[in-house]
Amino acid sequence: MKRKKLLTGVLCVFLAAGALAVLCAGLTACGSSWNIGTGGTDEVTATLKKISDSSYKLTIGGSGRMENWSTPEDVPWHDRAGEITEVVIGDRVLSIGDNAFAGTKIASVVVPDSVELIGRNTIPASADLFVWSEEIEYADETDREEAFLYREEKPLTDSRYWQSDRDSGDIFDFDNPDELLETAGNYWHYDADDRAVKWDMKRVLFIGNSFTYTNMVPEIFDNVVKGTDRLVETYAITGPGWYLDAHADASDVCGEQVDALLNARDDFDYVVLQEQSTCAFRDYDRFLGGVQALQEKIEATQKDAKIFLYATWGYAKSAPSYGFTIPEMEAAIREGYQNAAKATGTTVSPVGEAFTAVYENEPSVNLYASDNHHQSYAGSYLGACVHAAAVLGVDVRETTYTGTLSEEEAALLREYAFDTVFEEAAIE
Repeated sequence: MKRKKLLTGVLCVFLAAGALAVLCAGLTACGSSWNIGTGGTDEVTATLKKISDSSYKLTIGGSGRMENWSTPEDVPWHDRAGEITEVVIGDRVLSIGDNAFAGTKIASVVVPDSVELIGRNTIPASADLFVWSEEIEYADETDREEAFLYREEKPLTDSRYWQSDRDSGDIFDFDNPDELLETAGNYWHYDADDRAVKWDMKRVLFIGNSFTYTNMVPEIFDNVVKGTDRLVETYAITGPGWYLDAHADASDVCGEQVDALLNARDDFDYVVLQEQSTCAFRDYDRFLGGVQALQEKIEATQKDAKIFLYATWGYAKSAPSYGFTIPEMEAAIREGYQNAAKATGTTVSPVGEAFTAVYENEPSVNLYASDNHHQSYAGSYLGACVHAAAVLGVDVRETTYTGTLSEEEAALLREYAFDTVFEEAAIE
């Protein structure tokens, strides 16, 4: 409540200057004031003040209920509505009148918990409605559905990881739709600069095989992102050795999960696709076909999901059999992913490129498991950091999450991940 008390103090300054505002009504430099209470004990005032050459701030103060206006044209500040970019509401205001802020250019408005009723056509469709209380009555129930509720702590998320040889059930109980309700919900909070902002959660789905599953890369990704001031909900569907065309097949054990999940919800923000490790150069046509088949499913079911291709690494177990060194094998894989991304309009998450950079420059860091094929925990951490940077644009250097690594090693890997994605100066 600290901020609300501070807000009240600020409003008192405006209200104390109310008489001056009335005297200056009609003068652009001073602004204008109106009595907008419903009468009787409802003494609500509105003060309009110019805050820049092209914008105004509207402050609603006093105590009681606001008047309702039949149309936006009846609102006293209608002539300036298109120039109003900020609205502040005092914490003794009990209602917001019909059409009050229609036509304004506000990006958001914070409604104090004193408000009991929000009228019709009050909040512009493009503005975020931030409320403190669930008890508010809405004349238009659409506003209730779109309102963001205050929550100081990060909301809970429901990240889920499904592996074909580990999980016999479904990633969700698809017969119970309520299970698919958003767990993070619509919430807002104050950021470090005391600005009211949404808890902006992104939902990410990983589809792949053991290179995604080993050390649970999606879970590390989830924790790396949450170690910054970001919120993510992460899902994964994986099978050992699986190809993308199998994931696209609804009759396949993994493909069945992919198909059901994509049809059960339409709100994935990002989908990350990882192919069998040599297919990108060994059988490019199959690789491209798998990407295209999944892309078709994703675009048919998701409102606005961006697809990333998880480019993997070269490794000692197979590189010699193809006549490659480890970096040469990674370069061949990378070329296949880049070609597929260009052909499909998707984006590469360059995990393999980061592997090569570490492999060539940091011999003391072991990115590989004992099979010289899969990744060690350090390799999984590096990959997760690349995904966080590439997919969500996170500055992974700032995360507090180190997993099982020392702070020194984790920081080194985060630096390589950041530089690989954002092409900054090479590490010295």
